Amino acid sequence: MCLSTVESTERKKDASGFGWKVFYQFGKPLRSEFDYGMEGEKRIGKWLVSRDSESENYPIGFHVFTNKKAANRWADETHLVVRRVKWRDRLAIGTTVYDENVLVGKTVVAKEMMILKA
Repeated sequence: MCLSTVESTERKKDASGFGWKVFYQFGKPLRSEFDYGMEGEKRIGKWLVSRDSESENYPIGFHVFTNKKAANRWADETHLVVRRVKWRDRLAIGTTVYDENVLVGKTVVAKEMMILKA
């Protein structure tokens, strides 16, 4: 998933919040839909840190939907699961569009993310 529109790439290290992340789940382990160097099982209750890198338009990080409805909309289109997460250190914010014409919702790109227990 990539941001379709970028509202801001101003890094806010002190910014944090809660949101919704989409994952693959085969059995018990959760795996990110897109890893970009963050491969492997995602541990629940531990802070995960994205690698340092830049894309064309904004820094690479964890893409977190700001509301569950948007995350579910993306998951429905891609047949994945949705989990509540906490994020910190905002790298960018924007919107995500599925298949170039279906608005999914507002998305935060964060440097760090923790998957919360269900």
